[in-house]
Amino acid sequence: MNNLKLKSNIIVWVARKTDDDYYHIKLEYGNHFDVDLNTQMNEGLKTLPPEGYFLISPHLSKSKLIATFGKRLLMNIYNPLLLLDVFISNQIDALIPPQKIREAIKKFLILVPELAELKEGRIEFKKKSRY
Repeated sequence: MNNLKLKSNIIVWVARKTDDDYYHIKLEYGNHFDVDLNTQMNEGLKTLPPEGYFLISPHLSKSKLIATFGKRLLMNIYNPLLLLDVFISNQIDALIPPQKIREAIKKFLILVPELAELKEGRIEFKKKSRY
């Protein structure tokens, strides 16, 4: 790293999950341009992650994966139609292949067929959903 010439400022933060479901976040490398944030991160910060935004890692069980994407589909219920590939590409925190996301969505829609149908690469929400 000593010989590395950076063209932009790189900041590395480390987040460790605590036993009470909080995250302890600490600045590991670099400096943020926001002095107050930089100070907080140097000292370490205990926080809850934003609602609905958890890292989707390959280590999640199938049931948690299905539930996570089911919840995210429900957040889009106001749309009559979602393009599956667009929905998948918007999952910026997913560290799994798109095929696994597709499978999780298919399984969720099998569990809750009243919500929507998967048709030719799109998710069509039902107009009279009881949800």
